[in-house]
Amino acid sequence: MKRYGVAHLVRLLRIQRLTDLGFSLAQIAEMGAADEHPGKAFRTPDADLASTIERLKRVLSPSAITAYKDMLEGCDTDPALVEFDRLPADADERTRAGLARRMVPHARELYTRYPGVQQMKGNARSAARTVQAALADLYNPAQVEVLTRVGRLIETSAEPG
Repeated sequence: MKRYGVAHLVRLLRIQRLTDLGFSLAQIAEMGAADEHPGKAFRTPDADLASTIERLKRVLSPSAITAYKDMLEGCDTDPALVEFDRLPADADERTRAGLARRMVPHARELYTRYPGVQQMKGNARSAARTVQAALADLYNPAQVEVLTRVGRLIETSAEPG
């Protein structure tokens, strides 16, 4: 029977914490096995996030930015949103489709409560590409696909009456 020591436990906990913060296993492996604080690794996502925020500021209207801020401050713990936050990049087709359907009512409610989130500046096509790129920066591919499906479901279905 193989025995693991405290160093192994510390390494495992470090990996778990870094994955909780959004680092992929490949990124964690690149950090190496050293127990030192991965400062540069934390600064890179911060810089990427700052860049994403600046791109969004260029295409979102001031009222859209305010609406997003209000919406994020008022986020609740809808079970579908919790599932979305935990959705792995390799989630299967059935899981993605089901989650998208469960998120539609909440998304409709948010669009009703915060109509400003859909107001863009400038060219609509360019703004849509910028928002799509921002989503790709912030979410894994499965999450982006679920958000795309939610948008399509809202566009193609009538409001329940």
